[in-house]
Amino acid sequence: MVLNYNPKDLETLVYDFYNATGINLNILDANFNMLKYEIFNHNSYCGLVQQSSKGDVACNKSDQLLLKKCKESRSMQIHVCHAGLIDIAIPIIYDSSIIGYIILGQIKGDMGFEKIKEYVKDLPVDYTKLEEYYNILPVFDEDKIKSISAIAVMLTKYILFENLLKPTQTQSITSAINYINENLNKDITVSDIAREVHLSKSYLYKVFHNNFNCTISEYVNRKRIEQASALLIETNLSVEEIANKVGFVNIAYFSRLFKKTKGSSPLKFRKNYGLQSHI
Repeated sequence: MVLNYNPKDLETLVYDFYNATGINLNILDANFNMLKYEIFNHNSYCGLVQQSSKGDVACNKSDQLLLKKCKESRSMQIHVCHAGLIDIAIPIIYDSSIIGYIILGQIKGDMGFEKIKEYVKDLPVDYTKLEEYYNILPVFDEDKIKSISAIAVMLTKYILFENLLKPTQTQSITSAINYINENLNKDITVSDIAREVHLSKSYLYKVFHNNFNCTISEYVNRKRIEQASALLIETNLSVEEIANKVGFVNIAYFSRLFKKTKGSSPLKFRKNYGLQSHI
């Protein structure tokens, strides 16, 4: 997926976040590649850890593991890295597809250095120096980490709202998306879409994979679940009526897919977020 963005705008965003919180933030594309803008230096602790190839490889593996979990869950993930610091990854979701990630970290929790040594015991580093650098890091308690995480989630919405990051789309892709959105309640086939936008089916498969990292049917189902979620919140229609309204004939399949996507059944989702939850 090719992304449109202004490096200077992202650089300002990253700097402001760092200046306000003291926490490094990076923005990656859907393939976990760092976007090209000025990136701030690691703290001295991480710098020392990464001086050895072993430490550098461990850092990369830790980041990849976190991002993979984030991709699979399509939600924020938090973990403790191989060197004992806290990292957070948040997906940037545009039109139902993950187009990138915010990753922030090198956050020191309330773990003492004695425990930290268990994490880094196999690394070839000067542990006296490492302890010195670790003790310099500011401590973030659980409440502060939750607040920073919430702000970072809002930041992904700001990035999308201000068009700081968006995929490059051809007119054909736009036409395909519009056709899908207008026909979600119908039995949409790949042949229908291809015929509508004057593209071959094979090319259309490639376009959706490259731009949305999913199949056409997965994209259609994501949009249907989004629409179903809105109807569950905003109306009193039955689950069966909503499923039919967004193009699902098999109610059991709709319920399974909804739970897989949203983490709860349609009825539980409505109970938590629907009209009756505000009465």
